[in-house]
Amino acid sequence: MRKRYWVEITNVYPHGGANWEYGNYLWSPTKDTEGKKIYENMTEVSVGDIIVHFARDIDGKTFVDGESQIATKTAIVSSPPPKPEDWGGREEYYKVELKNFTKYTGNRRREVKEFSMINWDLIENERGKILKFYPFDINGRLNQGKYLCEITEDIYNSI
Repeated sequence: MRKRYWVEITNVYPHGGANWEYGNYLWSPTKDTEGKKIYENMTEVSVGDIIVHFARDIDGKTFVDGESQIATKTAIVSSPPPKPEDWGGREEYYKVELKNFTKYTGNRRREVKEFSMINWDLIENERGKILKFYPFDINGRLNQGKYLCEITEDIYNSI
């Protein structure tokens, strides 16, 4: 099976609480509040896949913040995280353990807005290669309401 590349779009603070922390786990409800299965990409990740973390800080800016690898298969759990915020009160949650989290520094850690402007041609060229949940809209901004999106290896290499 080939390695795939994914973007997690999330808030850094809070991120679930103990044993659900940013950089250590991916997690989401299995369904949205209307019962729709919009988080199904969580079931498509495989051990060894790469996650690039697009993290919103407390000031509301979103950064290309770091990367990690999938360490375990996706589990479905019935206990919510200690700090689920807007994602609380659901029957079940997807939970995936990560490993080797590396926070980007220097030129690699930059606002997603800057990254998308610099790499606009590549982002547009790669759009058709991802059939669902592409992280960028047609203006280069992050698609709202997306949590886990696949990206191509070329986009990953441009980070």
